[in-house]
Amino acid sequence: MERAGLAERLRSAGLIDASQVRLAELEQHRFGSLAEALVRLGFLTEADLVRAVCRFTQTPAIDLAAKRIEPEVLSLVSAEAAHKHRCLPLFVSMGPSRRVLFLGIENPAHSTAPEEIARSTGLEQRVVVVGPVQLTMALERFYPTSMWGGVGTHESVVATDTLPLADSTPRPEAAMAMEVPAVDNDADSDEGHEVPTRVILQALTKLLTARGVIDRADLVAEIRALSEGVAD
Repeated sequence: MERAGLAERLRSAGLIDASQVRLAELEQHRFGSLAEALVRLGFLTEADLVRAVCRFTQTPAIDLAAKRIEPEVLSLVSAEAAHKHRCLPLFVSMGPSRRVLFLGIENPAHSTAPEEIARSTGLEQRVVVVGPVQLTMALERFYPTSMWGGVGTHESVVATDTLPLADSTPRPEAAMAMEVPAVDNDADSDEGHEVPTRVILQALTKLLTARGVIDRADLVAEIRALSEGVAD
């Protein structure tokens, strides 16, 4: 069942009509997939879409809202593979003979992700259906394109996002600093001079808030909450 096949089955089920399919196909370049375009354009709800895909594919679903995923699970799939295949590793469970990786996909009937990720991880794959809008939001949360650059993973960023702050865990500003590339000094600067971490963090925060990647109020609230946790 390809994307067009999914749209056709949704139309046959009376959830959308042919004109909505055409409009979604014209607009899907703005979104992560045709399925997401159908939801974003208001042609059907994400819940109705997920229920339909589950019925078509006989696959269970999972709600990604406020889903917490361990960093070691996220590290099993690279950011590149996650965005390329629009899939999200959720958790690992022990199967009858070996470990099983549960993988969230919006349309299991047309995805090569399980096969490719099985080869790269050596783990058995179990697929569950996730909503396309939730998937896009989760991919940006756990594998942010703004801090990805097209390659690699972001274990340190994910760790601060998904794990409670403990005494042995770097503070958020330390984790952010680890992601900042080396800064070239001016040619006439003193040899060995280093840009203070405080300045780097201020510049990084300014850029991220200006570009809408993070909300300043949310950042302040998160730092305050984490700081209070350390104080406790």
